[in-house]
Amino acid sequence: MRAFIVAAALALIACGPTEEAPSPAPAPAEPETAPLSSLESLSPRALLLECAGALVAENRLDPMADPRTDSAAERAFFTVLALMDKEPGLAGTAGREAARAEGVAWTSRPTADRAARNAQCLERFPG
Repeated sequence: MRAFIVAAALALIACGPTEEAPSPAPAPAEPETAPLSSLESLSPRALLLECAGALVAENRLDPMADPRTDSAAERAFFTVLALMDKEPGLAGTAGREAARAEGVAWTSRPTADRAARNAQCLERFPG
């Protein structure tokens, strides 16, 4: 019996310490996005698309519907749409579809970025 105990002890020593379970990976950080560019640094077309998207996303506007209220956001958005009508390829329904696509893209941006760009666009296009 004593031989068995010695053999078991030697077997445990030979195996070494047991490995600890790996610690869980840290939670992934929120994806970093590029800082907002200045409105003045954007081309006129990019400025209109950027503002259309930010206004749609932040104010939950439907770019395909006509204005229902007289809110500052709707006034600004329809001012942007009127200016988009003068840009090649953005007139009429094409501009509204582009605004919808930009709005979808803006919904994935951080809330603070969306709110900041919305405020900038409301100031730039008061309607």
